[in-house]
Amino acid sequence: MDEKEIKQLPINDEFGQCMRKLRICPAEITAKREEKIKKCNHLFVKLRNGEEVFGCHSTDYYKGANEVECVYCGLTNRFNKIELVLDSEYMEYSKSFRGMIPSLKGYKRRTLESELFEEILKESYFRGGKSFDNSTVNLISEECLLTYHPGLLYRLAVQI
Repeated sequence: MDEKEIKQLPINDEFGQCMRKLRICPAEITAKREEKIKKCNHLFVKLRNGEEVFGCHSTDYYKGANEVECVYCGLTNRFNKIELVLDSEYMEYSKSFRGMIPSLKGYKRRTLESELFEEILKESYFRGGKSFDNSTVNLISEECLLTYHPGLLYRLAVQI
């Protein structure tokens, strides 16, 4: 396979999808995408259960959001962990070995979907952002769907 054929292959892993969404796009494309997400009547699929951490004191308690994705517009919070790693460890590591690791020039620090998820569902965060009320998210089902393409599967199911 040559380079052109490789670029046309679908990116099916979560890291690849995140990196594609982190690329800086022209402003008009970003504005259209943002408008579509904000106007959407979201219907989410649960991809993974949120993390719950209990501690010795109430301030140690943490309840994270379930990883979800809207089947209509693609609004999601599933890239948060990848963005956190890229923003901290990778950046620090690449500074110490300049030239040896490809830089993230041309990439944003956070995806538009992650930023809008926090903006649209800001009322669901409580305890200073330490916890998330998962019951406020409009879910199709409480069961986790293990897929990288929930929107595509939803459209196929509707057609069938």
